[in-house]
Amino acid sequence: MFITFDASPPGDDVPGVLLGFIGARYAREWDDLPPAERRARALSSFADLFGPRALDATGYIDQRWGAEPWVAGGPTAAPGPGVVAPYASALTEPVGRILWAGTETASRWTGFLDGAVRAGERAALEARRLVDASASDTETTGDAA
Repeated sequence: MFITFDASPPGDDVPGVLLGFIGARYAREWDDLPPAERRARALSSFADLFGPRALDATGYIDQRWGAEPWVAGGPTAAPGPGVVAPYASALTEPVGRILWAGTETASRWTGFLDGAVRAGERAALEARRLVDASASDTETTGDAA
């Protein structure tokens, strides 16, 4: 696995959900493996990280992104550790009256729908604060912005 997530829902009495990606040239090799071999290798990787219970999965979904005609590859970029961190604040820094939102600007789940929603909510709150501050300034000074 190139990148792995514990995507389990919160709570004690819920099933565990593990999510993993195989990237770059490994994904091309992976796509050529028979489905049973992909499953065995994926579960083995999960077991290495999460323990032997991962080998006894009650369900398994295998998405071959490289085989998707409209995607032709992974659903998201996964830069290595420390690549984005030094520049992360620049991704969300407003430029004049322009606020940025998108999955790449999320503080969690970057590259996924959950991250996009979080980033949109963050940007909406920022916009609301700016509008409220502008309205407050207008009320105080009597000048329209």
